Amino acid sequence: MLARYKKLMAEEAKVKTEIKKALADLEDKVILQYPQLTVEEIKTLTVNKKWLAAVEGRINSEMEAISHRLTERIKELAERYATPLPELVDNVAALAAKVEGHLERMGYSL
Repeated sequence: MLARYKKLMAEEAKVKTEIKKALADLEDKVILQYPQLTVEEIKTLTVNKKWLAAVEGRINSEMEAISHRLTERIKELAERYATPLPELVDNVAALAAKVEGHLERMGYSL
């Protein structure tokens, strides 16, 4: 198992080295391409690819946050108003009668 692990670690190191070399080659090619770009291509890359993507990402995250807050608020309101008003009135009347009974037994009258 240790020999296999050692072999896999060596392969991983080799692959990482190849990846670094490929990224360096890609970066060199990109740098060589810069002088050949026209003003319109630069505007397209900067505005459409970079800025608009960033703005779109921020808008989407804000919409998700608003949606989440709205959902939480709806749940809160649903819980708050789950009991209908007539049932609440009946509960209050029953509790008021109970309190009055306790007060009368204690010698207080309303």
